Amino acid sequence: MLHIRSLSFFFVFILAANTAFAQKESKLQLQTGFSAFVVNYPKDGKYFKQFNPGILLNGDARISRLVNWQLNAGIVPQARYSSSAEDVGMLMDFNTGIKFKMMESSRFSPYVYAGIGVNTIGGGTGAYTPLGLGARIRVSPHLSLTWESLYRQKFGGINQPMSHSVGVTFVIGKPVTIDPNNNPGFMKDGDQDGVADMNDDCPFDFGSKENHGCPGNQGMVDSAFIKKTPPPISILKIAGADAEQLNSIANAIVFIPNTDELTQGAKSALDKLLALLKKYPDNRLHIGVHTDNQEDAKMLTIKQAFRIKSYLAVEKGVSPNRLAADGYGDTKPITDNKSESGRRQNRRVELNFIQ
Repeated sequence: MLHIRSLSFFFVFILAANTAFAQKESKLQLQTGFSAFVVNYPKDGKYFKQFNPGILLNGDARISRLVNWQLNAGIVPQARYSSSAEDVGMLMDFNTGIKFKMMESSRFSPYVYAGIGVNTIGGGTGAYTPLGLGARIRVSPHLSLTWESLYRQKFGGINQPMSHSVGVTFVIGKPVTIDPNNNPGFMKDGDQDGVADMNDDCPFDFGSKENHGCPGNQGMVDSAFIKKTPPPISILKIAGADAEQLNSIANAIVFIPNTDELTQGAKSALDKLLALLKKYPDNRLHIGVHTDNQEDAKMLTIKQAFRIKSYLAVEKGVSPNRLAADGYGDTKPITDNKSESGRRQNRRVELNFIQ
């Protein structure tokens, strides 16, 4: 009966946490995740060497640059909480508190955690203050690896364990960008456009914050950049297998519909460009992106072209000076846009070595 009540409380806690986070302002970055969770209990002031495994669910809201609010709910199916072999029970653990980040960088953010918590095991209930250290290692804008170790200072009820957890967290919604001006020494802004490289879709080209670091201003179709016609290019004529390979790679570059996000297949195709770039060391690669006659077509192709350039430069180490990117919108169709077949042909990427 105790386990049923504890499990009910566990799921009510998680539901309440999700509801609380859902009601936060959209400007806050919300995260949820799970971790492998282990606890060990003290005896005569010393902790057992035996660890008791479980699982931890968590929610996290970014309040400010260096402060997050966190909720944790952990369950350990069988935890040994004294020296007696009979003292084994299900641990249900809940705490909430504040994470004070020591810094917020592009990849690594250590923090100190403090809050309040309650738990139950073996028919007993206790209250405590969790104190500990943790860190977040950012893998992508939406995914991070996490580590946290907590000491529980009890102030009523049962003895408290130490705990350790390692897991993953997922950002809910759009990740909050980090202002490099508030992170001296930790953030890089190679093109000095005010957008940190980790948040910059075009880290080698001066752009605007509104357009995620790319040239032009998103939504402003009358901006000078969008009106500007790309200058003519002098194409290096290549033939044979190299020409066929370059054309094959270009045809394989596909974006997620109506976005500038490359598909995994497109990234695999771009990886094959490295050999050709080595074969033509004295020539630059021109990336031209075209589309059909849909609304805001020019801006989308600009972003797509610079996305390709950024992938090659950032992910593959190609010198940005060897890459030129232009988005043409629907200004250079190869067929009419009256049919879906024609529009599909006009949505294309062209790759050329230039002199």
